[in-house]
Amino acid sequence: MGLFGDSKPHVGSEEYKLVRGHLHSEGFSQQELADVDMIFLGDLEKKSGSYHRGIDEKELQEKIKWLRAHPNSHRLESSKIDKLEESLKKKM
Repeated sequence: MGLFGDSKPHVGSEEYKLVRGHLHSEGFSQQELADVDMIFLGDLEKKSGSYHRGIDEKELQEKIKWLRAHPNSHRLESSKIDKLEESLKKKM
């Protein structure tokens, strides 16, 4: 951690909004975007006792792994999970 915050690459709230818009343009439905929000929005809030805000690489990988392992818990097809992962990684 640096003097003024976490120096790890991450996706913050502004980048997330851009990713969300891109996903919508790629054909994600409002229900699919709601599922994405359900999974990732908590990471965009400031964590208690931490300066880290946003989605870091480890969190992204854990959540993508969960999405792939639990296909009946959301409305995202495998190809859309791939697009989601790719879009978030580009913003890191």
